[in-house]
Amino acid sequence: MSPKIGINHILRTFCDDKMKLKYTRIFFWLLNFCIVVSILMPSCSPSRLDKSNYNLLYNRNLGSLHPALFLQTYSNDSSHLFVKLPAGDLLYQKSATAFESRFWIWYGIYPNIESSQLLDSATYNFTDVSTNTQQELTIPIKIKTPARKNYLMHIKVFDLNRGKFAERNIDVVNNSSQSANTFALYHIENKFVPVLDNFLLANKSYFISNNIEPEKQLYIRYFKDDFPVAAVPFKTNGFVKFSYAADSTYLLTNRKQELHFDKFGMYHFQFDTTLKEGYTAYFFNNDYPSINKLEQMTEPLRYLITNEEYTKLMKADDTKKAVDDFWLQCAGNEERASKLVSAYYNRVQKANEYFVSFTQGWKTDRGMVYIIFGAPEVVYKSNNTEMWEYQSDGNDELRFTFKKINNPFSENDFQLIRSVSYEVNWYRAVEKWRAGRL
Repeated sequence: MSPKIGINHILRTFCDDKMKLKYTRIFFWLLNFCIVVSILMPSCSPSRLDKSNYNLLYNRNLGSLHPALFLQTYSNDSSHLFVKLPAGDLLYQKSATAFESRFWIWYGIYPNIESSQLLDSATYNFTDVSTNTQQELTIPIKIKTPARKNYLMHIKVFDLNRGKFAERNIDVVNNSSQSANTFALYHIENKFVPVLDNFLLANKSYFISNNIEPEKQLYIRYFKDDFPVAAVPFKTNGFVKFSYAADSTYLLTNRKQELHFDKFGMYHFQFDTTLKEGYTAYFFNNDYPSINKLEQMTEPLRYLITNEEYTKLMKADDTKKAVDDFWLQCAGNEERASKLVSAYYNRVQKANEYFVSFTQGWKTDRGMVYIIFGAPEVVYKSNNTEMWEYQSDGNDELRFTFKKINNPFSENDFQLIRSVSYEVNWYRAVEKWRAGRL
């Protein structure tokens, strides 16, 4: 029988050494689940992950599941995988005694995304009973992982009631005791579930965990968020080299000390500052990744307006009115302007979620392309590149290739390979926004 679990019970069983987490390991030979297995499991001759289309990563409205993932290396050869699911994503169906959701979590460990070598895999079957009050489920899973090696973890979550699934990759950096995945940041009021997205909040207290070096003194290096926005795709000299010189450095001698963050920017946690690797957390604004403030709405307009227009906008006596007037002029009337504003800033917010690296997601190369052109129809990934294709809306297979940057702060930093050939399509897309055509 599948276990019936709720979020509080999961966390209790996970943290109590005398109890086992209530999951059931499912073997590949279960014929009565052959359809689900065909989705969740690799075939007898596993295909390479870089041959898949990852468009759902950046167009999550197409799927019904939106899992958030976090992995912390707990010892040399074991890790804790946390999977967070909004309860509203799951379909709860009435059983004999309650409303229940049934879902599977599968993971596979590969050397990298270009390899078909499956180092290990497992499937877990869960049944959750609705309490009508839970907003999300956080499922912790203890797993065996490669010792002192970087690897890729591929995770699939399948809602058995609805027949929907989602898949995600985690690039795990695990080659030393201060690699990014050896750390986890926790809210003081919730010591069991780490901060999954690395986003810091105002007026919150935190503590940092590293089970490999639990007592070692820790340095916190702070970097201001004063990086420029991405240059347009056809500006071939648009890449800005990052400086690794921190604006300030703090020594944390007491690892149990409560941490508070009050300056916007990036925080890098390290034992040894002569090395570049470590754990990174971001504090860009009190609402990140959401767009709620006037300044958060003004800056991203730089992709739609000229430098002269932006300077005039920032010098306006009433900036809010100037922003409203811009959108009204684009749309022609208030109703269309409202739809245009919603569409644009929804993309800005999603760019913040998907593409944050050493700066806010909307400022990055992928964030810029995503905001102006939308979610790509095709996304291919390799060890060092990510390629986007747009095949509709009059574009003749418009393609953008992003090169992965060796960035100690993030595995999510990609630089666009710029080309003058993008100029026509760029101005065409910008003009559509300015003409109010969604």
